[in-house]
Amino acid sequence: MDRRSKERIDLQLICRIGSCEMLSMPRSSCDVLMSENFSRAGILLRWVPAIPLPPIGSRLTIDVELPTLPGEEPRAVRCAAQVVRVATGEDSQQLVGMTIGKIRFVAARWTSASRMDLESIPSANSFLN
Repeated sequence: MDRRSKERIDLQLICRIGSCEMLSMPRSSCDVLMSENFSRAGILLRWVPAIPLPPIGSRLTIDVELPTLPGEEPRAVRCAAQVVRVATGEDSQQLVGMTIGKIRFVAARWTSASRMDLESIPSANSFLN
């Protein structure tokens, strides 16, 4: 039975773990993660095999890179999140589901080689077309 009460939006955005120390990983090892979907209350991430899976209950800080308008400074949404489930996807890749407690907008601490502009992102659903 699906206990989720919020609608999920399939959206692939670049994410980074903001608290790698909790996973005993050096900062340089915390490379790019990719989101699978978002809701008002949570996020599902595709986990990178090089990073150890966090145990359920772990509290992490996740920075979600936002699309940038030309000439604008890169921004991110910093999420205080807690791991609620770890699962294996259809392609055998690990998925980590987290609830989001607090969010705030911050200047991005990185520059992504795959930065995209707003026009290149497909709309998430028909409401945005």
